[in-house]
Amino acid sequence: MAGREGEYPSFLQPVTGGIKNKESPLQACIREVEEETGVTLAPEQLQPLSEPFIAVIDKNLTIKKSIFYAAFPDVSIDLNPDEHIGWEICKLNEVESRLYWQSNKDTWQIVYRRLTLCQS
Repeated sequence: MAGREGEYPSFLQPVTGGIKNKESPLQACIREVEEETGVTLAPEQLQPLSEPFIAVIDKNLTIKKSIFYAAFPDVSIDLNPDEHIGWEICKLNEVESRLYWQSNKDTWQIVYRRLTLCQS
């Protein structure tokens, strides 16, 4: 959950971030998860959920997104207070309505379709 007084209301947001230096998308994902949650993932714990795709955020910002999935029950979450103010577990079908940014909602639709296909 993210939110800063005087900026935006508190809202649910997945772990997100950009690629630094010469990282691969997978390396950036591992780093971002650790920076934001304190959870250290091994590359084999992550599965790509889609091919990288282009997301238009606004007329001045277009980004290439890679989506990864990791299941890590029974871990201790140690949030970086500069990144997030809380976390919660949601049912898959409730996540999209809790997201604030349209690009997160669009990305979640891809994740949701893929996860529900995997459960079938």
